[in-house]
Amino acid sequence: LSTQASTLNFVGSGVVASGSGATKTITIAGGGFSPDAQGNLVAGTNAGDSFTGTDAENNILLGLDAGTAITTADGCIFIGQNAGEVNTTRSSLVAIGNNSGTKVNNAYGFTAVGDQAGKNHQTGQYSTYIGKSAGRGLTGSATDNTIIGGECHYNATSGSYNVSVGKQAMSLASDANNCTAVGTKALQTSSQGGSGGDNNTALGYEAGDQLVTGSNCTILGFNAQASSTSVSNEITLGNANVTKFRIPGIGVTFKDNGGTPTQGHVLTVDANGEAGFAAASGGGLATSGGTLTGTLNSRDIIPTANNSYDLGSTTSRWQNVYTTDLQLSNKGKTNDVDGTWGDYTIQEGESDLFLINNRNGKKYQFMLKEIS
Repeated sequence: LSTQASTLNFVGSGVVASGSGATKTITIAGGGFSPDAQGNLVAGTNAGDSFTGTDAENNILLGLDAGTAITTADGCIFIGQNAGEVNTTRSSLVAIGNNSGTKVNNAYGFTAVGDQAGKNHQTGQYSTYIGKSAGRGLTGSATDNTIIGGECHYNATSGSYNVSVGKQAMSLASDANNCTAVGTKALQTSSQGGSGGDNNTALGYEAGDQLVTGSNCTILGFNAQASSTSVSNEITLGNANVTKFRIPGIGVTFKDNGGTPTQGHVLTVDANGEAGFAAASGGGLATSGGTLTGTLNSRDIIPTANNSYDLGSTTSRWQNVYTTDLQLSNKGKTNDVDGTWGDYTIQEGESDLFLINNRNGKKYQFMLKEIS
């Protein structure tokens, strides 16, 4: 550097000038810090200022009040203002980000990465928070939660064994347990208000984000929603725009029914091999109304009430009735001749017909006259 009638000033204790004559070498020592004798790397006001003698080892504490309460804990990584500021003795905790893990203490397996991630977590074990404000509100003994995503699960104050992944997934939950939510805003309101909302699984953007108090629901697909905010024990596949359900491996496709199936609809298959519900017609048997045009192969056909329904009518009779023994009884009503009721069985013999009175056990033979 060549100057004439001018002055070049360097300010700082780390500036050293060396050389002689007109040539000078200016050396500016770089900033930095080094581990102490116990392998602790510490920088920041109050960071690591509570170490007990030489007990705390191999910690990395960077930032205002980072790990300020540590006395004997080893292997902690607290980076950011107030990160891990109350932990004293629990080792191997990780909090990276301003105000991350500020209240964690004696929580085995705790990891938080992101501004305010796991901010209020205290003693619960094996919890992971990654993302801005992820799990920010969880306190006390909330345990075994894996929460990944910005503002993911940030409102809840309690709840354990949850997995929520995605921006604002379960963000408004209050105290849900055993839930799995994957996708932006998935299960966003589960247990909002502090009631129900446990054991739910949702996968997809906004999947199940309207479910509040319902439990044990499985909801899969983009914007797939449960049938109500309080329904439980339900499986939902897809949103209202999905009109086909297909399983390629077994060649099954369920198509749009053109409306909600009602009583009297049956499952049919069209010419394309796609199944759907439709009003009963050829080959189908309706539960109420409708016409059977095919052959019905069945076992018992039993009316829903005694002495109430007919087989055929005065104008529409069956052509032939094929039966073995014929059981006849008008119990519950009377005949038009003597006002009594009877219970009889007609049985076939090799050359005769027999009648058995089931009320008194008497047996009769029909008097048959051969005509050909």
